Amino acid sequence: MNNDFMIKDRTLKKYKGSAEEVVISSEDVDIIGRESFAACRTIRKLTLNGRFTSIDKMAFSNCVNLGSVQINGSVETIGSSAFSFCHSLRDFSLMGTVDIIGENAFFFCENFAPENSYLLDSVREVGDQAFKLCGALCADLNERVNGIKWGKRVYEGNRRLKRAVVYDSIPAGMFKNCRSLKDIEFLGTHYIREEAFKDCPALKEIDLRKSPECLIQPETFAGCTGLKNVMLPDKGGYYIMFKAFYGCTGLEEILLPEGTETIMDGTFACCINLHSIKLPESITYIPHGAFRDCISLESVHIGNNVEFIGEEAFFGCRNLTQINIPETVSKIGDYAFAECAKLSLSVDPKILTPGSDIFGSTYRLDSKDEITDEEADAIIANTTA
Repeated sequence: MNNDFMIKDRTLKKYKGSAEEVVISSEDVDIIGRESFAACRTIRKLTLNGRFTSIDKMAFSNCVNLGSVQINGSVETIGSSAFSFCHSLRDFSLMGTVDIIGENAFFFCENFAPENSYLLDSVREVGDQAFKLCGALCADLNERVNGIKWGKRVYEGNRRLKRAVVYDSIPAGMFKNCRSLKDIEFLGTHYIREEAFKDCPALKEIDLRKSPECLIQPETFAGCTGLKNVMLPDKGGYYIMFKAFYGCTGLEEILLPEGTETIMDGTFACCINLHSIKLPESITYIPHGAFRDCISLESVHIGNNVEFIGEEAFFGCRNLTQINIPETVSKIGDYAFAECAKLSLSVDPKILTPGSDIFGSTYRLDSKDEITDEEADAIIANTTA
């Protein structure tokens, strides 16, 4: 290699040249060192020939004119932020293998579509935010690539991503804020981690009928304002955690399957277009704020095994007119039906704690609220404006 390359102990330490096309061979180096090409504005095409141990941290970060990378051989590790901010990168051709993709490896490569690069055909591990804000159009996480160890928020913020295929487990924040994502295929999914699809406004429908048992973790679909329909299997073991559908202002219908074990605090809060809900017999507890500020909710059917209705469970459901209180209910929390102006309800005094106020005539904002008045008001105002 010529004097444009500073090499020590088979590690390329620094590139000092100004060529538009750079070719590197493993006959000369094993490692492309940390920041060795960082902010190099002349390089437009990179070719790697042979077997490399790693492309180290930020090696090509901010090479804003780098449009083409071709790997003829193998790279064990693409390090953290290795190609971050390579805004022109479109063509990434892998004629070989890559084992590990580090965190933020292709962060903000908005023209790079990893599904076209064959990267996922051989990789064993993908780090946190590896493809955040990149240019993916489709994310296929099917059974074939299920052996990959995925990090968190890998595809977060992809503005072009329209379709995703997901299998057993979806990591936290995987598709958060993918604002064009509208089509998801769930294949036997058992775990959807927190914020996996949070703030995906183009998503209109969720079909989990191929996933009879599923843990839906906190805020999984929160803020999916375009979501209208959620289809679940007729029977199945579902656990729906805190604020899972919070602020899904377009949600009109959801049928919870018999066998649903748990819904938790704020699960459907601020779903302002939800008109009715039927809770299955498997539900024993309606938690704090579960349906808070569902302002279009008119009727609720509570299963015969519910024992406790939590604080603020139906707070602010201003159009609620029909709800049954089964004989199994032994306790109703404070403000459970506060600001439900159209609701006429008689409750057996025996199930009320002395001094309790289920209708909220003494309601005051509690700092322990899962959802504050300001949060709820902002969601309603933004949707009805």
